[in-house]
Amino acid sequence: MSYTSTNKLGPYVFENIIDGVILLTHDGTIAYMNKSAQNMLSLREDQLNRSLPGMWLQQMDSRNDELCQTVLDALYNKHELICRKADFYRDNGERQVFYIRSSYWKASDEETADGILLILQDITYEERLKKEKEDAILIFSLLLAVIGIWVLFYSALVRFGIYIPMFAMTYILLGIGMILGVIAIRKTDLKISDMGLSFRNIRGPVLANVIFSLSACLIMIAAKAIAIWRGTGLFPEGQPFFDFRFTLGMKLYPLSVLLQEILSQSIIHECLMRILQGKYSHILSVFLSAVLFTTLHYHRGFEFMIGSMILVCVIGIIYRKQRTVWGLCITHYSVTMMAYFLNWL
Repeated sequence: MSYTSTNKLGPYVFENIIDGVILLTHDGTIAYMNKSAQNMLSLREDQLNRSLPGMWLQQMDSRNDELCQTVLDALYNKHELICRKADFYRDNGERQVFYIRSSYWKASDEETADGILLILQDITYEERLKKEKEDAILIFSLLLAVIGIWVLFYSALVRFGIYIPMFAMTYILLGIGMILGVIAIRKTDLKISDMGLSFRNIRGPVLANVIFSLSACLIMIAAKAIAIWRGTGLFPEGQPFFDFRFTLGMKLYPLSVLLQEILSQSIIHECLMRILQGKYSHILSVFLSAVLFTTLHYHRGFEFMIGSMILVCVIGIIYRKQRTVWGLCITHYSVTMMAYFLNWL
């Protein structure tokens, strides 16, 4: 390939790469920009031969000062290699993150001025994943601290013979979970939709959970009927098949279900999905979220913890498919209440 054909290949390559390429003269005037750079920085072709820092300074958007300063540093220190991350905000408020590299461009002839070559790489997606993981680690660390404090608190109650009703203990725990949820929303980049709390497109998940709940309840009824018929001794003689007594804790249970799903799925499960990686990360996130949530039921005893872990595992599998907690509340409430009515619990 001759030198001439290689020269012609340069612009073609620049126009067909995903990174933005901008050539600036010594005063910041745009001498060349490829299509990717135009799309990334919301520039137009008729803005060629205009000052790039000058256009940004005229916009008076202080959020783009870091990007503008990076370009100015590249111009003022043209012989130094600049490698820096900077945010860029579009007119609609959308935030992007660019990794910018600059290099000094020496003109090949005396008639052409030297300049600065800028390469812009869009790393918005990678930065978002990194921030999500950092947020998840922060929340997860707080959660582990809560578990430790909760076990210590309950052990102290037992040691000093202090009795607090079980339902009250549960709501104290759920209140702590809600505090974690508020921290997750206010102190991190996690959004309501990221935590499965959005009301959009919930019709399908709700319908699927209604069908699943009905099936599970029928299986539980059939299992008790078979157990009584075979005389297994699991249920005392003379006990009614259904026991519809409503205690105070059962009357408040719908609220408890919502808070538990937020804690187990929106917080614990979501954090684990962002932290764990690898082939079996989805299985581990379901299992570990169930184990951690079950640990918080330490005050309810071993049998209750085992039943809770099984239920949370099933709900966790459903959550990974639906990514919303609203349908899960139906399954959680109906299955648990049926277990109470049948004296399984």
